[in-house]
Amino acid sequence: MRTLKISLLIFIIPITLFAQWHWQNPTPFGNGLSDIQFLTTSVGYACGSGGNLIKTTNGGKTWFEIESGTDDLIIDIFFLSEDIGWFLSYSDREVYKTTDGGSSWEIISNLSPRYAYSLWFINEMKGFAVGYQYLLSTTDGGVTWNEVNNVYSTSSIYFYTSNVGFVGGLNSIYSTSNGGNTWINLPLPTFEFTPSAIFAHDQYNIYVVGTGDFQGEPYYAFLKSTNSGYTWSGANFNYWLIDVYFTSLSDGWVCSDKIYKTTDGGSNWTATEFEGSHFQFIENQTWAISGRNTIIYSNDFWLTADQQIKSVFSGFLWNGAAKDTNVVFACGSNKTIVGSFDGGLTWDKYFESTEQTYLNSITFKGNEIWAVGAGGVILNSINNGISWDENYVNATWLSDIKFINDDLGFIVGSISGLACIYSTKNGGDSWELQQTFNEYSGIEGIEFASENLGWMIAYSNGLLKSADLGQTWNVVVDSIYFFGNIATSGDSAWFSYGRNVLRTTNAGLSWESFRVFNYEGINFGAGRIDFVNSKVGYLSTGDGRVFKTQDGGETWIEEECPSVMPIQAIDFVDVKRGWTFGDCGTILKRDPNYVYVGSEEQDSPKEFILSQNYPNPFNPVTKIRYEIPGQARNDIDLVTLKVYDILGREVATLVNEEKPAGQYEVEFNSPNLPSGIYFYQLKVGLFVETKKMVLIK
Repeated sequence: MRTLKISLLIFIIPITLFAQWHWQNPTPFGNGLSDIQFLTTSVGYACGSGGNLIKTTNGGKTWFEIESGTDDLIIDIFFLSEDIGWFLSYSDREVYKTTDGGSSWEIISNLSPRYAYSLWFINEMKGFAVGYQYLLSTTDGGVTWNEVNNVYSTSSIYFYTSNVGFVGGLNSIYSTSNGGNTWINLPLPTFEFTPSAIFAHDQYNIYVVGTGDFQGEPYYAFLKSTNSGYTWSGANFNYWLIDVYFTSLSDGWVCSDKIYKTTDGGSNWTATEFEGSHFQFIENQTWAISGRNTIIYSNDFWLTADQQIKSVFSGFLWNGAAKDTNVVFACGSNKTIVGSFDGGLTWDKYFESTEQTYLNSITFKGNEIWAVGAGGVILNSINNGISWDENYVNATWLSDIKFINDDLGFIVGSISGLACIYSTKNGGDSWELQQTFNEYSGIEGIEFASENLGWMIAYSNGLLKSADLGQTWNVVVDSIYFFGNIATSGDSAWFSYGRNVLRTTNAGLSWESFRVFNYEGINFGAGRIDFVNSKVGYLSTGDGRVFKTQDGGETWIEEECPSVMPIQAIDFVDVKRGWTFGDCGTILKRDPNYVYVGSEEQDSPKEFILSQNYPNPFNPVTKIRYEIPGQARNDIDLVTLKVYDILGREVATLVNEEKPAGQYEVEFNSPNLPSGIYFYQLKVGLFVETKKMVLIK
């Protein structure tokens, strides 16, 4: 049987060289998404965390990054045409504008001390912003903004035409029929209700979704008016309602915990199998943000859907562990466990639950996988995650699990407000409560450098040590608060806290503290640390930064990473290879053999290149690289790469699909072919090139 493994080096804008850190989930990139807009069935944009701004020109088949000019959250984007658009930065409260389809952006105004969450322009000069106490309006393309004093507590906006529009306010819908020159207040029959989205099928039929509060209890409602907002009817949901769209007076959709559909104008709703927060309809094609960082696409109104920005999981990943360079697993929210057996090239989901609870730690014991979490849950698998045993101990929260050897292991956490430690002496067949600690509310982490040297960090200011197989624990440091986690190498140990690392090189007899960084405002609470040996270690922060040390933690250098998502765990298998895990299902890998190519035009391939396979001769695996130039940034061509024997008979088709300009690599494995001379041929349009390779067994 012939097997293929194909990797793609995607050209994206602007040029960025992260060299070794790259996305493994989501792919091809995965910073959080907050808004999506399509102008045609081909051209679309999405935006989100860390200045994340991506564009497609082929309906989402491929997406590429464009430089936004900010590292702030882009909370909303609005394009009036394929050339002219605006976006809002959340914390900086700045309005950016482009006149060249997003290739360049300019800050045109700052709303401070006001703010906004959403934009709408009816022409290049006149527009509106909502989210502030008052509606904001501009008549000079967003350079200056004025308050519309009779439109209050605004939260959403929609214009059916350049004249007819609606703004959502607290318990109200405001309507205009003259392009926003004047507004009429149409009260809603609700309690403390904030409309999150509005859609108008025409000037009479208006649809609103949002959240309210009735006597201290939240409620989530869909509202409908057939007379321009003077009277309303509706339906209640069990979850947040974020977006709404109707293709006819009967057929409509809303985004909640799932995408729901109605065929009777909103009286009854049926859940689809797909999650979505914001969606965009163009004819029969629909795109939606799913799980905060994934884009899904449907051409049959959500009967089926495909991922365009792909993700195996989009919740929180609280912990991860690498057994070796191939096997790595992670766990997180909804008791989810994901894993890979090929170094992270592909990820699969191995366990999940509908429970709104967490798995906090995962580890390997030989070929067994163990995970623990909230409610005292303990999961273990002896068959690579195919099946799991689920057991419980009496604990509110289990934070970490470690095994010293095949028999002796420990789980730490909290029980009834007290720190606790459970132990097993039979490889996890049973667990006994070993000790509680009255002076601490929980144990956050545990690590063993050897059977006679163990460490624990307790909430909120305890660092404890054991020298007797974890049977007794003594406080060695109690003057530092909120440790992150532990890393060990022999008698050396490191503990992250604040912007610093606490280190001992003699099993706790003496201590030194080193500053990792001096940046202000970094959320280090989720920071994690891992050392491969006594010299080389890595440390992550809560805003996606990673630092490396090569002198045992005395000095640190920041590495370039493509993510701004909070990192919850970090684990390395050697001095160069490791993973980080975090929010929105973020998985990044550091690999010195990975090459991530940015793309300004001068760095794109200028000509077709079919490289010589390597190794050559080979037995039985070889790799073939090729490059496809583009006359424009987003040219897509049908590419075929086939293998022939010396008689000209086709023995394998390695590639047969449309591909954009870029550099590609194919791995060809043919254990069943006999030794001999073979030829591989690349065809792209009128380009054809053939090279020879030799199989020797």
